[in-house]
Amino acid sequence: MRLDEDTAEFVTEDLAARIPYGPYRGRIDAVVDAIAAERRPATIAKASRTAAAAVWGDGLRAAVEAELESLEAEAREALARIEAARGELTRPVADNRLAAALVAELTLCILDDVAEFGITMELLDEQLHEAGPEDRRSIALRAAAELAPADVPVEERNGAAAGLVAPNVDPRSPQFAQAIVRALARTLATDARRRELRTTLADACDGVRGEVPALAAAVDELLGEPMPDDPANDDLWVAALWGPTALDAVR
Repeated sequence: MRLDEDTAEFVTEDLAARIPYGPYRGRIDAVVDAIAAERRPATIAKASRTAAAAVWGDGLRAAVEAELESLEAEAREALARIEAARGELTRPVADNRLAAALVAELTLCILDDVAEFGITMELLDEQLHEAGPEDRRSIALRAAAELAPADVPVEERNGAAAGLVAPNVDPRSPQFAQAIVRALARTLATDARRRELRTTLADACDGVRGEVPALAAAVDELLGEPMPDDPANDDLWVAALWGPTALDAVR
């Protein structure tokens, strides 16, 4: 069976990481130069063929064969681990090593996210202390979006986007992005959702008040604003849906 191009690329990604290019650099530099100079694809392909003919000797062939054997051994080991993991699927949870290990890994993921979230809140709090009045609100909106993203399923978001009628304006214009963000904000909004967002945000804000009191106070100011009738004018809702940068499109 011949090696197809996709498989060749897949395999050589591993091989290139294992085989030092230093000994072959001088004969491959012509390809690098052709790419850097933005030569025609045919010119680059010809340089690649010339380089392959120059480097593909007994030494490189033997190195590749050794690394392929190593990759094969690793693949066998990986398949053996997968089969062992499958064997745990039917074991009772009290004696299930797969379940225990998975919970441990998920715990680490949660701890990483918590740490990253804490760093983000601290950075925003620092920015707030240095910000002028005009920037205070945008920093608070970013914090709000981090604290309480909108609880709208991905499937519903995708469905709303797919069913959206494109506005009759140039897709490259700012007005196009403005119309899209506004339309989706309205389509996905309900008053209940927007009220629930504010309740969730208030609770989350209380949870970080001890660590970032100034930032929490800035978010409190947002929560003190009346909820706009039009969801497209609801900065908290738009930021929670798409992130604070989406507000640039609707303002």
